[in-house]
Amino acid sequence: MASVRKADIPDEAQFFTEFWKLVKDFYIVEENDDYWVHLSDRMHEIDEKCNHCRLGQILMNAYCDYLEEKRQGKKMYQIKKESILTKRIG
Repeated sequence: MASVRKADIPDEAQFFTEFWKLVKDFYIVEENDDYWVHLSDRMHEIDEKCNHCRLGQILMNAYCDYLEEKRQGKKMYQIKKESILTKRIG
């Protein structure tokens, strides 16, 4: 399996640093509009900072979906039993 260096994927490398900060800052879901407005603002800032890295956009949208599921009180076993992680390729 091939390896890649940080210098080869600068936007993605920067994204993961910013994304980890986002995860930590918003992991505890709050039931107010300010929480979601600030989350959206931060996601747009990260998107701009990382040159609209497509992988970053996909992961941030998935994280937002995850937070919404947490807000709704869903448990992990209730969340999308069909996923790429439950399927084998090949």
